[in-house]
Amino acid sequence: MTKIIIYPKHLKTESYLALDTLKELTSMNINNKYLKRVDLSLTTGMQLKQACLSGCSSLEELILPNKISCLEQIITTLCNLNKITMAGENETYEVDGKTIVNKETKTLLMIIDNTAKIGEDIKRIENYAAQSYQNEEFIVPETIEEIGRHVFSKKIKTIKIGKNVKKMDVRAFDSASVLERIEVSEENMFYTTIDGVLYDKNIETLLHYPDGKTDEKYVMPSTITTVIQTLNPKSLKEVEINANIVARPRFVFENLEKAYIKGEGKSYGGVSALFSRYDYDVPDGCEIYFEGTIEELNAIGYDFTEIKKGRFILYVLDKDNEYSEYQVWKD
Repeated sequence: MTKIIIYPKHLKTESYLALDTLKELTSMNINNKYLKRVDLSLTTGMQLKQACLSGCSSLEELILPNKISCLEQIITTLCNLNKITMAGENETYEVDGKTIVNKETKTLLMIIDNTAKIGEDIKRIENYAAQSYQNEEFIVPETIEEIGRHVFSKKIKTIKIGKNVKKMDVRAFDSASVLERIEVSEENMFYTTIDGVLYDKNIETLLHYPDGKTDEKYVMPSTITTVIQTLNPKSLKEVEINANIVARPRFVFENLEKAYIKGEGKSYGGVSALFSRYDYDVPDGCEIYFEGTIEELNAIGYDFTEIKKGRFILYVLDKDNEYSEYQVWKD
């Protein structure tokens, strides 16, 4: 049995044809940024291990042998492909140049662009499936009912979700760093969107605020009690968030100028999300308006007397129910 011990990292060649005696590629075996085409078609009984092609950042075409298993393990490392083919038919996988489908589990393992044809029997988009997707708009096929984690690529700006999707991993959009907008069919019974932001159907859970959204202001619906993601949009300068969030998410606002923490409740998760006990995740000089008294704020367990002067400006309600600056700074 032939194994690659190491493929030269700095070998400046764009194509690699594997020997017919090669049986296995393990983690980081081929770590070459110059390769654009890898041809494994001559091999038989090939085993591809996780991350075996992870260093091939320029890889555009991959040709697989027909006798192969566990393709799921390499999907995470293929992010720039324009074409993927297989040398013959395979009992488990169907590869047509633009997609890889697991015929047994009825799952979409990879999709490269919007010209791909998806069979009506495919019900799930698997983890990392659209990491090689080349277009800015991704339309989830109407047959899809489930979406896995880290599905969408860094090139996608708009995602349209059909009426039949009923389950999405909480990290489905984590890799979509330029995503600007999510749209959901009005007929969907489980999810909805408002101005491109994804919520559950009852608008009680904020599921995803797109990282590439360019709005400077966000007003959280008053019905929201749970936030799933770490909220880190760079464009926001002003936010209104609910004080009574049950869960304890984390908000990181790099360019925030003004924040309103509103509402009453036994849980002040919205406060906890904005103020970590050890690190305040707001920029210097940001104005924070808390719709409550300083006694209510201190009861949550934060010692604001330790905040240094200029860190941020805190406003609380005074005895006349008006916002007033609470000066607690230390020089």
